Amino acid sequence: MTTEEKLKVAQRAICTTLKRIGKDKDVAYKLGPGSQTFDELTAAFSELTGQPLEKIRNDVSPGSADFPHMTAKEVLEELC
Repeated sequence: MTTEEKLKVAQRAICTTLKRIGKDKDVAYKLGPGSQTFDELTAAFSELTGQPLEKIRNDVSPGSADFPHMTAKEVLEELC
């Protein structure tokens, strides 16, 4: 497997996890904003996609200033 393929697999795994955080309240409570896991996942996703870290963290949280009418799922579908 090439490095590029490995990075795509990692990006997909992170994206899937961030989507799960947005969909499942129990998962969000444990792994969502404010947790070390959330900080590390969003930092890794930022590095892999080249998007600004704060934008990703804001976009993943529903009701953020940038996307007041979008759900976390809708925001993540655009990111991934």
